[in-house]
Formats: sequence, structure tokens, C-alpha cells
Amino acid sequence: MKNNLNFDEFIERYLDGEMGADEKIWFEKELEANPKLQKELELRRNVNSALKEKEVMELRGQLEEIYESTEQQETVVKKATAIINRKLLVLVSAVLILIVGSLIVLLLKSDSLTEKEIYAMYYQPYEATLNFRSADADIDTDLRNAMQYYENKDFRNALVLFEKILSEDDSRIGLNLYSGISHMEMKEFENANTKFQKIIDHNYNLYIEQAEWYLGFCYLMTDNTEKATMQFREIAEKDGYYSPKAIEILKRME
Repeated sequence: MKNNLNFDEFIERYLDGEMGADEKIWFEKELEANPKLQKELELRRNVNSALKEKEVMELRGQLEEIYESTEQQETVVKKATAIINRKLLVLVSAVLILIVGSLIVLLLKSDSLTEKEIYAMYYQPYEATLNFRSADADIDTDLRNAMQYYENKDFRNALVLFEKILSEDDSRIGLNLYSGISHMEMKEFENANTKFQKIIDHNYNLYIEQAEWYLGFCYLMTDNTEKATMQFREIAEKDGYYSPKAIEILKRME
């Protein structure tokens, strides 16, 4: 998802090792899904590395020369002051380099993203929200186990059970959503496409909006850019839950 947070402070805290465990986990998840944030982090890491490896060592050497000299205290103070001023100049220069570098990246790269970048930025697996209401105890057991696998992100074992249940009772149309997402997590986008299309063709209103949303990603990842554009445009025009995100994706695809 698109995030309007200012990550400057978080980047510095991350590089300085000042984040707590929970904050670090959150930031690294944001980092995985945000290519621009990855480039910003890399740029700042390079600047910090240059300062640490060159300027800090140079500063240390100059300070050692001052303390080893036999000049008067006034001279020592003047040299130390000059070094501090130079250090400040280096830091200011580093900030300017960072700003200019970021502007260059933004100018050279338009807002458009590749299909994989859009997928990484906007795709998230659907949360498990299924109720267990079947009178069939065997199916209920399989369903509970399938949803447990799904919640634990063990999509391969979840898929085995989803398919078993659907083969025994194809009226459970909603399970095609979870089955389709399990296929997506294993990069089996053509199979996922089929599952979402079943929900749409059946006009299963409980999950049709979600099926249309994930179907757009399947088109993206199978190089059906034209179909993906049409799919996200239809979602955008319906003014539903996914409409704002679909509008963002369409802008990224231009």
C-alpha cells in the first residue's frame, strides 16, 4: 500500500540500531514492499559509510597530531575548532548530497512502476475471516486445519485441504478465494486466476469484490497488462473498498 509517512527519522533510527524489536519488524516489512524506500535507505547507508570510513578516520588522525604537538594551548584550541568546523561542513555537504541524489532519482524515475513493483507494493493476502457453520464434522475439521495453515502462512498445506473440501462440496464458493490466494503465494497465478473467476462467474457477492481485486494482480503477474488495466479500471469506477487503491495502481501503470 502507498504510505504517506515521512521515513527520514525511521531510516536514521534503523541505521543507528536504535529501533526496538517490534519497530524494526514493522520497518523491515515496509522496506520489503517499498522499492523507493529501499533506494533511500541504500543511499543513506552509503553516505554514512563514507563518513565513517574516511572523515572519521581523518578527524581522528588530525586530533592525534594536535595532542602530540608541543604547541601552546591556544594553538590547540584553534586547530580543534577548525576541525570541528570542517566536520560540520562535511555533514552539511552529506545532507546536500543526499537531497540532490534523491531529487535526481525522482527526476530520472517517473511515478510509473513495473508489474512486479506494483505487486510488491499493493498485494497483501486476504485475512482469514471465514466462519465455521457446516454440519459436517469431517469437513469442519479439514476447514479449521486449512484456515490454521492459511493463518500461519503455510499456503501449500492449506491449499491441499481447500481443494479437498471443494472437491467434496463445490457449493462452498467462498473457499475459492482462499484457494486462489494460496496459489498466488506459490506463484501459481494461472491457477489462482481460475479460482477468482469462479467466484465472479457465480456472482458470489460475499467475496466478489475481493475476487476482482486479486484477479487484477493475477493479470499483472502473467503479463496480461491490458486485462489488468481493464480490471483495475472497473474496480476504480465501482467506488468500493478497493477503489482508491485501484486508482493509485492505474496511475502507477501509466
